[in-house]
Amino acid sequence: MIDVRDQIFYKRRLFWWVCGGPSLCAAFYFFIWATPRYQSVSILRVYEYGGAAADGGGAAAMMGGGGGFSGAYVLKDIIGSWECFHAMDPKALAAEWRKTDLFTRFGGVRTLLSHNQMWLWRYYRAHVHAKIDKYSGMVILKVDGVDPGFVYHTSQHAINYAKDKLSLAGVDAYLRERKKMESHLVLDRQNLARDLHAMGAFQKQYGIADYNVLYTDTLNLITKFQGQRVSLESRGNVAQAFAQKSQELAIVKIQLATIDKNIEKQKEFILKNMAPIYEKFSYLAAKIKEDATVIKLDNASVQTIDQMAISNSFHIDVIQAPQEPTDPTLPYALLWTVVTFGVSWLLYLIVK
Repeated sequence: MIDVRDQIFYKRRLFWWVCGGPSLCAAFYFFIWATPRYQSVSILRVYEYGGAAADGGGAAAMMGGGGGFSGAYVLKDIIGSWECFHAMDPKALAAEWRKTDLFTRFGGVRTLLSHNQMWLWRYYRAHVHAKIDKYSGMVILKVDGVDPGFVYHTSQHAINYAKDKLSLAGVDAYLRERKKMESHLVLDRQNLARDLHAMGAFQKQYGIADYNVLYTDTLNLITKFQGQRVSLESRGNVAQAFAQKSQELAIVKIQLATIDKNIEKQKEFILKNMAPIYEKFSYLAAKIKEDATVIKLDNASVQTIDQMAISNSFHIDVIQAPQEPTDPTLPYALLWTVVTFGVSWLLYLIVK
């Protein structure tokens, strides 16, 4: 009777149980049964306009370099997010990913025969996968499926969705603040329009374009009368010193009385008529000036917000656009068959 240890390896039952059988099964699955899969690869770079100081220079920040890849991580998270998954129509994704073999399909062995949304999302993240190159900071997006057109359009959809979301990443707060400031600006412009209308009605009522000029002219007239009075009073004092009954003194006194009367008349006119109106005019003019100043500050704030939003924004540059593959790239049948044989052969050598 021949000792089992003296038999050649392929005649041993243990070899077929540990190495030969699994290797043949693997070869049958990968070469015959496994569904061919197509893969689309895209390479993306994220420009970070707000990271110049942190990344050690404007040029490095613009290129997403300098050791800081925050924009790349944001892009990766967006592509793998629940929102991006739902934006691609989960029903269409599930229908496409059910076309593969039992071991790799959605709803098969890989998902424990489950068809719920959470399992589909996990399946999505495994087959629409973004990876960051730690040296260059570029994002490598891989999408695979059984249909070349499906993987191409899914790649395009993921990139376009990420572009839209990434353009808003980091600037949402600034956009909300800008919207709030724009509402303030509308109200301030309405206030200015209302005050201008009130000033127009005031000017129309009193027939004066600029009440400030009229009020100033009246005050100047009083000042002129007062100057003339001082001059006449001086002349009167001189005339009185030399001739008490001088005719010039009488004339000077008459002129002084007339000027005093004019001064009092102008003062009374200002107190009774011009002062209240001028107060209203001054109030309206101050309101208009205040409104114009506030609007100017609002516009400056909007410009500042826009500049800050731009400086904190991300932008995607597509280094390698997705292509519609012509040849299947998965399941790497030869590679995995050889790996299965190698591992099982080592196991056989250990246990024999």
